[in-house]
Amino acid sequence: IVEEVNKTQKCKECQCTLTVNTLARCLFVEKQLRTCKVWCRWHFKRKGETWEEDEKGCQEIFEAQLAPSHESNCSYLMVPCPYSLECHSVRLSSLEDHTSSCPHRPT
Repeated sequence: IVEEVNKTQKCKECQCTLTVNTLARCLFVEKQLRTCKVWCRWHFKRKGETWEEDEKGCQEIFEAQLAPSHESNCSYLMVPCPYSLECHSVRLSSLEDHTSSCPHRPT
């Protein structure tokens, strides 16, 4: 935001002059953003340069402010194989199955 204000020095909505010193927090907007309903980030999967919905991903929807605590413990969290970086990331919920059949598993 600061970078944009320094670059344009105009409000995009009303075109009034802006400076870093005239910016103020808007607690109403902050609260609205915190309470917006969002999907868990593990509801999506990476496809090239974009993201797409993953039908096998997490189906939880919650307030944005709850996302960090949920997503760090979500069973759909993508984790690396503990045996090899050659394996693709796997969902935390299927890590046990993966490690038992991983071709890089020590024998």
